[in-house]
Amino acid sequence: MGETLGSSCVVTDGSKEPCTIVFHDVEKTEIRSGYAAVTDVLCDVDYFPYPPQTHEQLEKAHLYVLACCISSSEPTFPLDSHRGEEEVMKKDVGTVLVGAVGVVWVPFSSGAMVEGYIHVVWVRPDYRRHRVAYRLLERTLAMTQIGNPPNKILRWRLHTMCTSLNTREYLSRFIHERKSSSTTASDDDDVHLLLKETETLITAVPRMYERLGFCVRRNVFKYYDGKADGVEMIKVVPGAGKRR
Repeated sequence: MGETLGSSCVVTDGSKEPCTIVFHDVEKTEIRSGYAAVTDVLCDVDYFPYPPQTHEQLEKAHLYVLACCISSSEPTFPLDSHRGEEEVMKKDVGTVLVGAVGVVWVPFSSGAMVEGYIHVVWVRPDYRRHRVAYRLLERTLAMTQIGNPPNKILRWRLHTMCTSLNTREYLSRFIHERKSSSTTASDDDDVHLLLKETETLITAVPRMYERLGFCVRRNVFKYYDGKADGVEMIKVVPGAGKRR
C-alpha cells in the first residue's frame, strides 16, 4: 500500500501536530482501488496557473501516484480504511491529499515497450516547499516496467508551461479574471505581484524536470488553452531499449 518516508511537514490548518507524507499508488485496473474517489477529488482542485482538468481528462490516466499528509492521531490511509465506500473515500482523500502525479501508458507499435506520459502533476500550494512534486516524480520515474507479462518503460514524456509573451498575456488575463471573481478586494499591485510569482514558478518547473533527467524535445506554440506556450520534455530510461 502506501510507503512512508522519513521526513515530515507541519499541517497548515493552524494545528501544530506534525504529519508524515505517505505515498500511495492507485491503478485504474484495480478493483476497489479508490480510483474514482481520487479522480473526483482531483477534478475539484485548483491547477492554477494551468487550466482546470475535467473528469474525462483525469480518467485517461492509468496510474496515480499520491502524496498524502497523514497525522499521528489518524494514521490509517483513507483508501485502506473505507474500501468500496466511494463518497467516504472522496471526503477523506480530499482531506489528506497534498499532491498527485497521473500517468498514461502509451504502447509502442513494436515490442513489449511503453511510454509513460505524465498527464497530471499537482501539489497543494502550501506544500510546494516540501519538495512533494519532486518526490512524487522520483517515485514515479523509479518504475522500469508495468503489467503482467511485463512491458518495459522505454521513456517518459510530458508537457509543461514555459515563459513567453503568449504565456504572460494568458497569465495576466487568467489572474485578472480570478481577482475579479474574488470577494476580496485587490489592486494592480496585487495582480502584478501574483503575476511575477507565477512566472517565477513556471521558470522553475522545467529546471526541476531537468534535474530528474528530462530534456526539452520541442517548443509547443499556444499549447495551453490555445493561449499559453509550452515545452515537450522527454527522459529515456537507461538500458530499456537494449536486448538481452
